[in-house]
Amino acid sequence: MNIEADLNPQDYAPSPLALLPAVVSALTQHGYMNNPRRPKFQVFVDGGVRRATDVLKAVALGATAVGIGRPMIYAMSTYGEEGVSRLLQILKVRTSLCTRCGAYEDRTSSI
Repeated sequence: MNIEADLNPQDYAPSPLALLPAVVSALTQHGYMNNPRRPKFQVFVDGGVRRATDVLKAVALGATAVGIGRPMIYAMSTYGEEGVSRLLQILKVRTSLCTRCGAYEDRTSSI
């Protein structure tokens, strides 16, 4: 059996982070992102986000918000409320470490 021959590229979807630049570009091109006559279109990314670096990548690529459902589910199902609190603390610290500047201070202060 040849595994390569059995794989169909149409069976796989690109990650949300891979699609984000094209989405933001298309929205900007059609006047939804930086048009003073319209409210700014908000782009939410959900899926494929596991770490603080993934959150920062999404925001840098134009996302307004990032869903972190799977890490939250893992934290909640394993450690309960304390696990969720710890997860948010880890994300905040690692986001701060990754940026090493105050550029994301306002965005992480509510975590």
